[in-house]
Amino acid sequence: MITVNGVDPKMIANNLEPAHPTHPGLFIKNELVERGISQKQLADKLGISPSLLSELLNGKRALNAPTALLVEAALGLPAAPLLSLQSDYNMLVAKSDRNFMQRLKAISSVAAF
Repeated sequence: MITVNGVDPKMIANNLEPAHPTHPGLFIKNELVERGISQKQLADKLGISPSLLSELLNGKRALNAPTALLVEAALGLPAAPLLSLQSDYNMLVAKSDRNFMQRLKAISSVAAF
């Protein structure tokens, strides 16, 4: 086992993965509640359908770059960290898929050839 100053890197707080992935829609949804803005108001401001926004806020749709930029313009939430959160969410969801992880383990490295 490789250690950093005698500590397993997986046990350093900054390297821990959360038990449950957090979708960026939750942060946007919480921001709306704090500001007293309805989902319909934000959807109208962004120029998207309320159903699309609802799917995003409830974690049923991924946040993409154009929508993140629209949210940034409307709410002042920086787009880059929201997109990073989406990427982290996607990775954690993939890692929690047992079938995918078995498939991943079965693939040998191309560099080993």
